[in-house]
Amino acid sequence: MRKAVIILIIAAVAVLGGLLVIGMTASTDPDAEYNYKYETASSFMSDSGYLQTPSEGNQFVILTYHIYNENSSTSITTNPIIWQFKILAGGLEYGSSSMTFLHPGYKLVDIPKGSDTTCVQVFEIPETYSIKDLSVSVKILNNLKIEYNNTLAV
Repeated sequence: MRKAVIILIIAAVAVLGGLLVIGMTASTDPDAEYNYKYETASSFMSDSGYLQTPSEGNQFVILTYHIYNENSSTSITTNPIIWQFKILAGGLEYGSSSMTFLHPGYKLVDIPKGSDTTCVQVFEIPETYSIKDLSVSVKILNNLKIEYNNTLAV
C-alpha cells in the first residue's frame, strides 16, 4: 500500500512538472500587432469623387489602423465586423458608420502571415467633442491574440 502511494505521488509530481514545462515553453507572442491614429473631419471625398458629410450636428472621426500578421498561419481579415473599434466620447461608445465603406482608405483584404496593411474605419459622433475628448477601444471577434504596438507605422 505504501509503495502505491509513493508511486502515485511520483507520478503526480511528474505530470505537474510536465505541465509547468509546457506552460513555460508555450508561445506568448501575439498572432497580430496593431496601431492606430485618428482625427476629426467635417467631410471626406469618396473614391467615386463625391463629398461625404456627416448628419447634421455630427462630425466624422477617421480612424486609420495598421495590422501586422506576425504569427497567424491563417490570414487575418480587415473586416470591420471582426475588428470592432469603438470611439469613446462623453461616456458613450460609437461604432463605425456605414460611411466606412465609402472612404478611400477602406479595404477588405486578408493579410497572410508576415504581411501587413493599413485600413480605415469612419465614425460619426456629435460635433461638440474635440479630439482631446476621445479615446479608442478595440475588440476582435475571433481567437487571435492581438497586441497594441505603437511602433508600427500608421
